[in-house]
Amino acid sequence: MRSISPDAPLVIDCELRGDGIPHWGAAPLVASRLGLELNPVDLTNPDDRDWLRALVWPDQVSRLHRLERAMELFIGERPPILHGDALELLADALAKVPEDETVCVYHTIAVYQFSTAMKEALESILTVAGLRREVWRLPSNSTAPNASCR
Repeated sequence: MRSISPDAPLVIDCELRGDGIPHWGAAPLVASRLGLELNPVDLTNPDDRDWLRALVWPDQVSRLHRLERAMELFIGERPPILHGDALELLADALAKVPEDETVCVYHTIAVYQFSTAMKEALESILTVAGLRREVWRLPSNSTAPNASCR
């Protein structure tokens, strides 16, 4: 069952998979956002925006439209992005989220480039955080262990 706010400025389709699928109710409200990025793209730079567009396959028109809308939203409401190694920044970032807020950790398919040790470190950070509070893991691929949610 899919519940979309009629005033949502952007909708990203997803599919829950794995053994850890939560009992679905209303999606948590987004109270804040924080990016962790080793090499952040500067969306105020037209060349960086063109580079992102070039990463979308030509037959994926709807994906290109979502990207355009996401870039518009970002430029209008820039969420903070911490520059650095996400594995070094993640535990502290998770610890700073207020206890009454649900934590959702989204990561891209780039995790496939992680070494085994890096993947284990990511799992460990999320597992430890999940011992203290509900943590949703939202990978953009299905190769992550427990790829749906925790």
